[in-house]
Amino acid sequence: MPNRKRGVKTLPALVLASALGIAAALLLCQLLWAESGKRRIQSLAHTVLLHSESVAGNVSDAVAALERSALTGCSDTDLAEMKRLTFEYRFIKDAGLFNPDGTIVCSALWGRLRSPFHVGAPTLKTRNGLLLWIRTPSYSIPGRSIDINGTPRVFVVTSPTAFASFENGAPELSVQVTSSGGRVLMRHFGRIEPGGDQLSRREVRACSQRFDICVTAQIDSNIFSPAYNGMLVLAGTLGAILGAVLWAVLVSLFHRNKTLSAKLTAAIESDEISLLYQPIIMAASGQLMGFEALARWRDKDLGEIQPDLFIGKAAELGLSTVLNRSIVCRALRECAARLKQDPHLYLSINLEIDALLDQSIVQLLLSETGRHGIAPRQIAIEILEGSTIEISRMQAGIDEVRRLGFQVFIDDFGTGYSGLAYLGRLNVDKIKIDRIFTQAAGTESAAAMILLKIFEVAKDVDTGVVFEGVETAAQMRAILAFCPDALAQGWLYSKAVPLAEIAPAYQASLSG
Repeated sequence: MPNRKRGVKTLPALVLASALGIAAALLLCQLLWAESGKRRIQSLAHTVLLHSESVAGNVSDAVAALERSALTGCSDTDLAEMKRLTFEYRFIKDAGLFNPDGTIVCSALWGRLRSPFHVGAPTLKTRNGLLLWIRTPSYSIPGRSIDINGTPRVFVVTSPTAFASFENGAPELSVQVTSSGGRVLMRHFGRIEPGGDQLSRREVRACSQRFDICVTAQIDSNIFSPAYNGMLVLAGTLGAILGAVLWAVLVSLFHRNKTLSAKLTAAIESDEISLLYQPIIMAASGQLMGFEALARWRDKDLGEIQPDLFIGKAAELGLSTVLNRSIVCRALRECAARLKQDPHLYLSINLEIDALLDQSIVQLLLSETGRHGIAPRQIAIEILEGSTIEISRMQAGIDEVRRLGFQVFIDDFGTGYSGLAYLGRLNVDKIKIDRIFTQAAGTESAAAMILLKIFEVAKDVDTGVVFEGVETAAQMRAILAFCPDALAQGWLYSKAVPLAEIAPAYQASLSG
């Protein structure tokens, strides 16, 4: 009965997830459809711009030819020359002369006008020096309008069929040909509308480098029409399936997260968090100097859980202190015999700076080292550089722990918020340089330059350096070239292993 009730409760959520999946799929289809339309208008805008440049070049050449011709007025010889030029240029319908007062007196097709025709002020003066009259009243046929290009002395009329090939385009497409500033509309095809539906409308603008011409192409492409019903049904079905799958995944993750929290709480309380150890080596000699304790958790149902995941989850659950105490006690218990056997070795334990400032953790370190007969100097506490705690409080905590005889390292140095200035202000025993910089050793990268700078500052403040993440002999050779007494930690020597597998020395081959 409880399972049936749960199924009834989850059914609306499943329906909602499927509906959201359908909506998302249809929205995605529309966006993709609109973007495919954008590619169409990019091609269209480019084509119209090239044609507009061809027309403008043809018109400009015709005006220049008229200016160069020996026209003195409207004689038969002058009119014959105008006709010749009119027929020579493809996009020219007519050509003629202006009076000094700006009136038209004659043209190639209409000869001498009965009375001078005043065209008014030009619409635009282009950067090429041409005067343009856009859709000005015709001097030949009353009620008509024409486009005139010219100079104060001569003019040509653009052929009305110059853009005929673009006049019967697809209904969803529209094009404007304007001046470069967009103030003057020279040609338009289709219906241009400002704004509009952002889901279906796309717009592309292209401008000429030679002439005062820009082309704006627009498409209003909507997939929600009967012509695309099959596509919409398929997209909706896939969306519903994906929505249901996503819902199932989220439910699974939610329950897994609850399970993870419960299992981790039980594992910490039962002291089931185990430790592996990674050796820290004197690179030049291969001598073992210490080892870092690394927490591990393997659950019988969930399998191996990544440390970042379960340590972060412990913080969320408020179990960090309990986990830290468990790790400290286990590490000192497991390493006591090895540390007493070899007094020059040290054990490093990762703690957040908050834990370092926690007197209960400090007292636990003191009591556990005393109980196991371990010298405090054989314990190194690694803290992360990127703490947001005020540096004066941090230094006070570090000084107190060092006064008690423990060492303090800064872990993952170089990735925190404070940089090199941080190192000069904190009195620590060693810094552990993050693997990002270690693995750049011997390269020409910016990280390699930062690595050298970190080492120089560490040397100036008399702080030891451990290079983390050493994986290749080439990296180690490059490090030894500028830091002969380097300490190293990484897979070149050993992965994290049980304490019993840590050898007293590691002879990594650095030749070749």
